[in-house]
Amino acid sequence: MAENKPTCTVCAKTFNQKSSLNVHMRSVHDMEVGLGGPLVCPMCDSRVQCYEDLAGHMEEKHGMPMEKEELAFACMEDFKAWKKKEENENRSLYVKHSASKLLANGKKRTLFRCNRDGSYRSRVGTDRKKKLKSQGSCKIEARCPSFIIVKEGAENVRVTFYKRHVGHSMSLGHQTLSRDDRTEIAGLLESGRPLSTILDLVRDSCLNSEHFQRIHLLTKMDMRNITTEFNLKKDRLHQNDAISLEIWVNSFLEGNMDYNPVVFYKRQEESDKTVVGSPHLNDEDFLLVIMTLYQKKMFLEFGSDIICVDGTHGTNGYDFQLLTILTVDEYASGYPIAFCFTNRKDTIAYKRFFLAVKMANSMPVNYVCNIFMSDDEPAFLNAWEEVMGPVKHRLLCSWHVDRNWQSNVHSKIKCHSKGVMAYKVLHLLQKECNETSFLQKLQLFLQELGEDEDTQELARYFRAVYAKRPETWAYCYRKSLRINTNMYLESFHRVFKHMYLEGKKIKRLDKCVSALMKFTRNKIFERLIRKQKKTPSHRLSQMQNSHIESLAIKVPSH
Repeated sequence: MAENKPTCTVCAKTFNQKSSLNVHMRSVHDMEVGLGGPLVCPMCDSRVQCYEDLAGHMEEKHGMPMEKEELAFACMEDFKAWKKKEENENRSLYVKHSASKLLANGKKRTLFRCNRDGSYRSRVGTDRKKKLKSQGSCKIEARCPSFIIVKEGAENVRVTFYKRHVGHSMSLGHQTLSRDDRTEIAGLLESGRPLSTILDLVRDSCLNSEHFQRIHLLTKMDMRNITTEFNLKKDRLHQNDAISLEIWVNSFLEGNMDYNPVVFYKRQEESDKTVVGSPHLNDEDFLLVIMTLYQKKMFLEFGSDIICVDGTHGTNGYDFQLLTILTVDEYASGYPIAFCFTNRKDTIAYKRFFLAVKMANSMPVNYVCNIFMSDDEPAFLNAWEEVMGPVKHRLLCSWHVDRNWQSNVHSKIKCHSKGVMAYKVLHLLQKECNETSFLQKLQLFLQELGEDEDTQELARYFRAVYAKRPETWAYCYRKSLRINTNMYLESFHRVFKHMYLEGKKIKRLDKCVSALMKFTRNKIFERLIRKQKKTPSHRLSQMQNSHIESLAIKVPSH
């Protein structure tokens, strides 16, 4: 075996490793050998074969002592504890870039390098979309001579530690989270704790720590990266969003059909299936209709009274609109009964949505909705009546009406003072509760608008759009209908966007669908809690408080 070992050509001395021979040749015989390897010196352009050669080069050519330490540990757990303590105290991080090697003597050799060591290489090349960090790459485009060699045997663990770093500062900004820290954070994320709560725990721990560490610079972006690394995104079934959604839909088709919340699904680039009484969708159209069993139950129980329909924008990165059908239960609380994601915003998409709901619930032929509320877009009502049947009362949301009035008054009346007065009259006219008085005031208002040249354009608009259908917007026609605004849907939009989507525009559709399913699940439990504890809704509580306050009003005696 001796003839196979590296041997000095001058004195015939043998060595176990080539690097040891190179050090011997340079230190004893003053010969430049082993300096043409892949490791670049951080101080000059010299190249060496291995890290031991780099340490020798730093001492010989640059006069930098490498502070070499030889350590021994009883087991790898003791070594890891020492390594973590060393990293925390010196704001460093040592990582393993290659697999351990089995030596001839049976020991396992592992090399841990400084994380600043090496050169930055983009994984995506010139096609990358995200910019580099403002602080730049952590790589120093050379080799740091600080490293750890671990030789793990059956009885103990021998460690050779070159402590001195060269070519970079010991800033925490370029240090990455250690594997142990990432694993600990992943455990907290897996437990379901909010990101803000985890940040509080980490930053509070800084007060009891002797050294300020990289973990104390934890950000929400770090936690999102950890979520991806440990595959904690339960709503992401595949890296590709379309495939992930497809897997989610198919998971219900392959299981129990009774529990399938997907009542209609048409992916993009797929030909539409012909359905009797339904308009045809184009190949590029997308439509996903979701309705759970409990939502079907709520629709059959309360859907004949109040129906609210509206669309929500900004819930995903594809600009797909989220359409929602909502009803009102016996607690005067809004309850969404069906959802639809679609790229279309027209009667065709609405009719297909309503038809899917009708077929999923086997609606009776004589179904009649008492109250239908939406914005001022006629497409919703037209599609509903064509698919579901007639409605008794068509109401416009007071907020949408008021917003339209403000916009048109501003654009059609150039005189500011006359515009302000016209809007005030419209506002009072809308809230007039006596029908006879309302009709008289409406005619007088239109007459005054028509006689003034500055307000004639608004008069023509108001006659054409609102004067012919006051029953849809005037309060005197809805006194006993228990609803003025689409506040139930507005409340749903606010809660879903700010609580379930965390106030952000979600890029992936599968994540938005997952959040929607969590919302419908939680609505079931909210309703069960209310039924068990007899808890009134916020609207009922306000009505009760108003009633109590009205009883306390003292009527003046005459």
